[in-house]
Amino acid sequence: MKRLAEMIGPLSELPAEVLPVAQRIVERYEAELEQITAHLSLIYEELMLLYDMGGEIASTLDATDIADRAVERLRELIEADRGFVALVGDDALQLIGSQKVPRKLLPLVEWATRQAVERDRPLIINDFGESDAPKGHGRRDLVGAPLRARGRVTGAVLVVDRAGKHGFSTEDQALVETIASQIGVAIDNSRLFRRTQEHAEELAKALDELGSTYDATLAALSGALDLRDNETEGHARRVTRYTVRVARELGLDGKPLIDIERGALMHDIGKIGVPDSILLKPDRLTEEEWAVMRTHPQLGHQMIRNIRFLSGAAPIVLHHHERFDGKGYPGGLFETTIPLGARIFAVADTFDAMTSDRPYRKALPYSAAREEVERCAGSQFDPDVVSAFCQVSADEWVEIRDDVERQLAIKRKDEPLGRHRS
Repeated sequence: MKRLAEMIGPLSELPAEVLPVAQRIVERYEAELEQITAHLSLIYEELMLLYDMGGEIASTLDATDIADRAVERLRELIEADRGFVALVGDDALQLIGSQKVPRKLLPLVEWATRQAVERDRPLIINDFGESDAPKGHGRRDLVGAPLRARGRVTGAVLVVDRAGKHGFSTEDQALVETIASQIGVAIDNSRLFRRTQEHAEELAKALDELGSTYDATLAALSGALDLRDNETEGHARRVTRYTVRVARELGLDGKPLIDIERGALMHDIGKIGVPDSILLKPDRLTEEEWAVMRTHPQLGHQMIRNIRFLSGAAPIVLHHHERFDGKGYPGGLFETTIPLGARIFAVADTFDAMTSDRPYRKALPYSAAREEVERCAGSQFDPDVVSAFCQVSADEWVEIRDDVERQLAIKRKDEPLGRHRS
């Protein structure tokens, strides 16, 4: 060796009687140094593999993937034939990973897992004949370590049959134990994440069902107004559909759109508090009666403002009779001080009123209704909302009205006793 050859020069200067002893010391030193260097190199390699493995395990929340990656790395590191990750439950063992356990090996895996869990320590078996382990599996040796998570033992990682050698070492045991500590935490995190996802899905489903119940309740409340006033039958449905269509044209979506839809559906709910003598009066209303009628936005707002899922709809109910020029009621708001949903609704409501038959006039054609809406842009209506309204074709407005009429026809068919006034 080069290093030994370099030392021979100075050694040759020693007295002849000590030279052989000195040479043997140098050779022994060189051999030990090589062993230490090789051992340190192996430790460094294992540390780097463990570091990489930790990153791999942390990069996934799938328990099967975690187990597969860990077992594959373990087999590489200690040159083993097979590896398994098992969790213990109250009744049975749960094997994690895509690798199947041969039938005759299963009793050994179950026994070794129970041993690691119950004793809470690693185990090495290099001679099955001298152990209490099940026989007849055809394996030579085994090393395993318990999995731990949040202060408790949850299972074990096992490796069997070291290739090319007989028997696992204490170094192999330490390596398996180190990896087991990573696997235990990672799998526990995976199970926690899965349970959190399942809980979130259940909660989302419950919220969807609750939302459907709320919407059905709103439709029923809106329908209550129809029962009081045949003239407005279908109005709430149509104006809601119109309002939503214009809102979508303006780019609204998600919760703001839901609030607008509910506000449009509930816009006249306050009329429940208006006496029939005024609400159903066939003649022109007096000033005093108009004053009562104009309280319906505040009445409706008071009815729903403290209902959490209607809090976003309440401003539309309160301000759906405001005008862009500030001449509306009840607040005399103007321009963008009026909630956007109320500004959209104002256009949809007027459009529906103009295109619907009334006892005192026939419905206007779409072209005439559109001209009137455009004429009132900047005074009664928000010009941006009017622009969005005009982007929707006449055919689409007709399609929406026809669809609502089909729904009402089905509803009437399901009411064999007919309609009645409350």
